[in-house]
Amino acid sequence: LVGYNDGSIDASYATGSVMASNYVGGLVGFNRDSIDASYATGSVVGNSEVGGLVGYNDGGSIDASYATGSVEASIFGGGLVGYNDIGTVTSSYWNTDSSGQSVGIGFDNNGPQTVTGLDNAQMLLTTSFSNFSINAGDPTVALIDRPDWVIIDGYTTPYLWWQDDDNDGVPAYQDADYDGDGVNDGDEVAAGTDPLDSEDYPATGPSSWWRFKLMLP
Repeated sequence: LVGYNDGSIDASYATGSVMASNYVGGLVGFNRDSIDASYATGSVVGNSEVGGLVGYNDGGSIDASYATGSVEASIFGGGLVGYNDIGTVTSSYWNTDSSGQSVGIGFDNNGPQTVTGLDNAQMLLTTSFSNFSINAGDPTVALIDRPDWVIIDGYTTPYLWWQDDDNDGVPAYQDADYDGDGVNDGDEVAAGTDPLDSEDYPATGPSSWWRFKLMLP
């Protein structure tokens, strides 16, 4: 998505494979600022400073993000970040199965970070993302303030509220048929008019639909 980040990246994602020599990341190669609520799923191959999400984190911050792509590096390779240089990584995850990496950060000179490894099965469970709070939501809240993540428990990894996860042309926050099975999962009359209506998006059933929002201090 980005080679060099000196700004703010929020609620973004990348799926493509990346190959380079150094500073190679699935979302950002070299990060000097902030990355929030973002993810990457593509494979990443390089020599040094190679990470599923970020290759080199140079004093930047990474928060509430994750990576699932395979990572291949000669040195300083991590499932989430290749090399963390005086940066901070909080409330973030990497897939230990698909990444092929046993560590989330290849090298870290800023002390322990809040990075958790999850296997394939755990990546599909709301309970795995303990640093995110389930938010029942309030339909009167402005759209920009609504939770960042959507997950169909047991079926999908977290994806962003604005994404069209089932490719039907309707973003997740408006989609009554959120699991793409051709059947509306809530009240057809009100479908799409209130994205946080419990009748449109029930919190129970075989394809439970949840929203997450990171609760900042």
